Amino acid sequence: MNRLISDPSTEICPDFTSNFYQTSRALLVALNNTEEQAAVLLQAVWTATNTAQRTQWQNQIAADQIAAAEQQHHADDEAQQQLQNILVSDFALCKLEKGHHVEIYYWTNKGLSDARLHYRTTDDEGMVPTTGPDGATTWMPANAMRPSTAVIPDHSLSPLEFAQAIPQLVVSLTERGWDEERVHMLAAFWGTLMLHRYWSSDSPLDQRALLMYQEEQRQAWHQAIPMAGGAWDISILDETEINRTLDRIYREDCRRHDNDYDYQVCYSITFN
Repeated sequence: MNRLISDPSTEICPDFTSNFYQTSRALLVALNNTEEQAAVLLQAVWTATNTAQRTQWQNQIAADQIAAAEQQHHADDEAQQQLQNILVSDFALCKLEKGHHVEIYYWTNKGLSDARLHYRTTDDEGMVPTTGPDGATTWMPANAMRPSTAVIPDHSLSPLEFAQAIPQLVVSLTERGWDEERVHMLAAFWGTLMLHRYWSSDSPLDQRALLMYQEEQRQAWHQAIPMAGGAWDISILDETEINRTLDRIYREDCRRHDNDYDYQVCYSITFN
């Protein structure tokens, strides 16, 4: 069956009594039909054909949707498999398992490259003693106890680095057995940040304010988890605190520019 290229429900039945269809009517009139009867027959044939094509169109749409869904599912599976095969720093994963705050840098492309570069097999790496939550001494790979020398704080990440890291970090949270509610809360927090009006701002200070807010809020949130009251719903953004953070960053930026200007003036006076 040939594939339809347009929706037949938008087609209008022609006027088979017009002169344009006189030749078509003549073939039916030759079979002892009147002109009116011939026009009615032509209309009936057109209607039956159009009805069949409408059914074909709906089946075609349904088949296309199924094919698209299967293709998307296959792509999602491949993406998920790629995420699962990513090598993350042992140090970052160790902190993650303990529920501690850890820099998002470890899940950026640079952080993952750093982990691959410093990867060692169990036979090659040293072991160091550490004290567990119950006070017992356990031995851990040395890599799990050492932070990366290249790590940078969250507020120094670029928006692109941040956006690339978040899906991979969420996968690690799930794989490390984090509570599903907390994983969803953090995912919603990061997603809401990237939908904030400052995120798409032309000013790098606006974006830096969001990244600084994210870093400070997440650090405080992790510290609150073991407390009696527990952590709050971090996915709800505090606009007042975001604006305070922006104001602080703006003032720091102004002071830095003023200091640079003063230095240039002093240098010019001294050597001229």
